[in-house]
Amino acid sequence: MGRNVVYVGSYTYEENSTGLTAYSMDEDGNLELLEEITEDNVVYLAASRDRRHLYAITDEGIATFGIAGDGTLMREGTVRTRGMRGSYLSLDAKEEFMFVAGYYDGRLSVIRMENGQPVKEVSSIHYRGITNVAEKSFVPHLSCVMMSPDQEYLCVLDSGQDCLTCYRLNRETGEIRLCSLFRDTFVQINEDGKHHKLNEAYFKGGSKQALWTLKHNFEIVPDDYITFNWKAVIDAINIMGGVDIEITEPEFAYINAFITETVEATGIGSVQLKKQGMNHLDGVQ
Repeated sequence: MGRNVVYVGSYTYEENSTGLTAYSMDEDGNLELLEEITEDNVVYLAASRDRRHLYAITDEGIATFGIAGDGTLMREGTVRTRGMRGSYLSLDAKEEFMFVAGYYDGRLSVIRMENGQPVKEVSSIHYRGITNVAEKSFVPHLSCVMMSPDQEYLCVLDSGQDCLTCYRLNRETGEIRLCSLFRDTFVQINEDGKHHKLNEAYFKGGSKQALWTLKHNFEIVPDDYITFNWKAVIDAINIMGGVDIEITEPEFAYINAFITETVEATGIGSVQLKKQGMNHLDGVQ
């Protein structure tokens, strides 16, 4: 077996840190210093599919390096994003676009790629939140962004506000269009100016008020819609004959209480679980 190359990014707050280091690794996992490159605060690294380019998130922006045959790096350029330093980057399967998540400022950036090089930021979205509620942070911290396996949706994880949002990507322009909304979004829910969580609109006024809320706050007018409750979910699972799910110890500690509550709320019978581990669950469970 030949030797592999390992690239390590690091913060450069300490005087002896260069930011980007390359190591040669033998088949036993032993590392030998190959190269050190001075870059300010390299917080994330990703390589192109053909392993000819290495992309690094730095203080300056997204730095691109060409990878030589021996694994050494040659700096090829930098593309700046409008926000602060990112925390995560990924590429679509065709490597036509790069996506950058901003942990510190909650900004999502879409960058056009050409011949393995990030060229220009073509669109961005700035997530916003509220400071702290009951000692819990509701400030957006985007920690991961990537295309779905079928390349249909761009999925963004906001670990600050505990939500996953999905977008459709326009491959001609690079623009992204929101196609999911998280229920805790704080918005105006009626014409009287009342503000509340997004899902409160349906709770208070059904589909009519929910549709008004979507149009007023997001300029979204659905062509059609479907509504269902927990009973419908239970019926669907029961029609399928149930599902096999591994129940962990922490889940087992709570699940029977929820089973009892759901039976009382829906009127659909079920039984409590006797053990953790693999269980065949009905719709209530």
